[in-house]
Amino acid sequence: SFAIKNGARALDITYPAQLIINRKYDKFREDIKNFNDLGVENNVNIRYVLEYRKYSYELLYKLSQILSDFGVGTILLSTGYFLDDISDNIIAASLITKKDPNIKIVLTANIWTKEQTDSTIKSGLSGFRANNLNSLKLFSQNISSI
Repeated sequence: SFAIKNGARALDITYPAQLIINRKYDKFREDIKNFNDLGVENNVNIRYVLEYRKYSYELLYKLSQILSDFGVGTILLSTGYFLDDISDNIIAASLITKKDPNIKIVLTANIWTKEQTDSTIKSGLSGFRANNLNSLKLFSQNISSI
C-alpha cells in the first residue's frame, strides 16, 4: 500500500459497514484477518474505526470483541467527521471496556472545556485523538496542570 511504502506505522481502517448491516460477520472476520496479515508483514499497527452512533452498544461490543479476538489492539470510536460529544464517546467506550477491559479504546471527540478534559482523563481509556488543534491545545494545557 502507498501509506506503508511511505513509512506509515499505523493504519486506521474504517469498518466495512455493508458487512455489518447485512450481518456478514464471517466476511468481517476475513477483512480483519487480511488487514492484520498486512500489518504483521509490514510491522504496521492496524486500528479499526467504529462509528458508535450508528449501532447499539451490544453490537458495538460484539464488533469490538471480534476485533479483539483477532488481536486488533486499538479501536477508535468514530472518524471524527461528525461533531462528537466527548461524554457520548466516554459512555460508549466505558460500556465496551466494562465488558472486556483488554479492549483499548481511543476517544475521538472534541474537547472544549477543562471539565471535558478532566472527564476524559478520569475515564481511564487508552487514548485521545484530536481532530483540531484547539482541542489538542486545550487537552495539553489541562493535562499539564494536573
